[in-house]
Amino acid sequence: MKKSGMTILIGIMALCFGCATVAVNYDYDVETNFAKFKTYKWYQGKAVPDDALAKNPLLTKRIRASVDNNLAQTT
Repeated sequence: MKKSGMTILIGIMALCFGCATVAVNYDYDVETNFAKFKTYKWYQGKAVPDDALAKNPLLTKRIRASVDNNLAQTT
């Protein structure tokens, strides 16, 4: 019975932590008129050391595809 109670407690804790909100931060130059930009190019230089995206090319590919698709829809 003790093991079952502990399992339930861990499950409830996991559920609570899984429902936590995610803080998203962004920053940009408010004086820049982004409407005048019509093209963009992905940076092809060297990655920053210990860059998580550089270590995961599949994730990088998915992010770039998502950004490309969203930008193509706004034109």
